[in-house]
Amino acid sequence: MIRVLAVDDHHVVLEGLRVMLQTDPEIELVGTAATGEAGVAAADELRPDVVLMDIVLPGIDGIEATRRIKEAHPEIGVVILTILVSDVYIIEAVNAGAAGYLTKDCTSELLRYAVRSVCEGGTMFRSELLHHAVGNLTRRPGPFEGVDPSLARRLTEREIDVLRLLSQGQSNREICESLCLASVTVKKHVQNIVGKLGVSDRTQAAILGVRLGLAGSVTPLDRGASVA
Repeated sequence: MIRVLAVDDHHVVLEGLRVMLQTDPEIELVGTAATGEAGVAAADELRPDVVLMDIVLPGIDGIEATRRIKEAHPEIGVVILTILVSDVYIIEAVNAGAAGYLTKDCTSELLRYAVRSVCEGGTMFRSELLHHAVGNLTRRPGPFEGVDPSLARRLTEREIDVLRLLSQGQSNREICESLCLASVTVKKHVQNIVGKLGVSDRTQAAILGVRLGLAGSVTPLDRGASVA
């Protein structure tokens, strides 16, 4: 079972998520929280596999709650689920450690796909959102300001292949299938990429891959997706 915690201050949203998730017999909504602080506490207590996190919350916002959860439990995957489509929020979510960013008008199929993918170690950002966000932030201060294209030369050809698929939002399992590689091999490549690029995790590596022009145009997230 994939254990999910939902954090949102609207009861109707939480009930809607329960209905959307319960159609998958392998996903269980183990808890809900209505504030950022309560979400952090629930993550400490329940240790879910995935947290669905709103941004606008009473008390600390979802970005700060995500940061606290990831600092305490780096193994928990966090997906931002919000009505807000903002370049700044997308980049802040990545910096906080979020592995995905979806809008609340996404389909139930996409939501379940995101939960599964993030649980397996994937990232769930639409490539066009990443391109737009990173492109618009190129002239603003930020962690990916002035990316040197020569960074890619630190990687082997196979690591470039893996980074390209990471930047398209593919999970480790999908990368294994795409490149006909063993799971342990893909995990090692991802570790090498993170180390060589000097980023903190695979999500930031994926963002950097977008800045390096590796994302391409089609990702698994594009299937059935709906973005405001």
